[in-house]
Amino acid sequence: MVTYACPPQHAPRTPACRTTDPPTALSSDGSDLTLSYQGYAALDNVAFVNGSQLGRRCIFQVDQGLNPRFSLWPGTAPVGLTGGIFNKWSASFTKFMELPGLPKLTQEELWEKRTSPNTLVLHVKTGNCIGDMAPYDYFTLGGPYSVRGYNHGEIGAARRFLEAAAEVRVPLKPFHLPGQAYAFAEVASDLGSGKTLAGNPSEFFRKPGYGMSFGAGVKVLGACRFEYAFDCNSGTGAALVNFGERF
Repeated sequence: MVTYACPPQHAPRTPACRTTDPPTALSSDGSDLTLSYQGYAALDNVAFVNGSQLGRRCIFQVDQGLNPRFSLWPGTAPVGLTGGIFNKWSASFTKFMELPGLPKLTQEELWEKRTSPNTLVLHVKTGNCIGDMAPYDYFTLGGPYSVRGYNHGEIGAARRFLEAAAEVRVPLKPFHLPGQAYAFAEVASDLGSGKTLAGNPSEFFRKPGYGMSFGAGVKVLGACRFEYAFDCNSGTGAALVNFGERF
């Protein structure tokens, strides 16, 4: 358990004095026995055209917690599972298109000259949870697959959230180099839901609940991404190496 004294009244950005950490489980002993069902659906027609992705992808995922807990007799200790009864879902939409404002490639350029199109990626993701949500089931904001330039969960934890991103990709093939160069901007918000979580972990760990970043990078060797991302909250940047597609 972490304890600390109340700081002076004039100190900036100071939460109320607290003597306990946010909980790590629904049950008071810090451990849960939980059962949940997960469903997943995707609509994906994204195709690689000479190394560039074109198409759209829709993903929907739902988690249903099935953890009944009740007393066999009035006044007796409850029995059953402790993970809570909840419904948690997330949905995302990603569009890969030829970069607007440039002439569209002809069939000859695409299939005979094997020209790679310059592309724009637009991405939005949202989610919500209702019911008894355990801390380990919170949505976490920030990280290489949320908002680049932040550590995993650095922006905050959330019961509901909204993320958006845009990325411009330029193939390096015309310069006789492999891979792609790209620039991106990303943003995420907990929509004010962080303070509704048990123990208000965002306040306790001084996480803002909102974050934005922008940067640029190069993708080579398949899906190896070398990036520089600027964290708009702290006003600092970082060089990153990530593996796998962002979208």
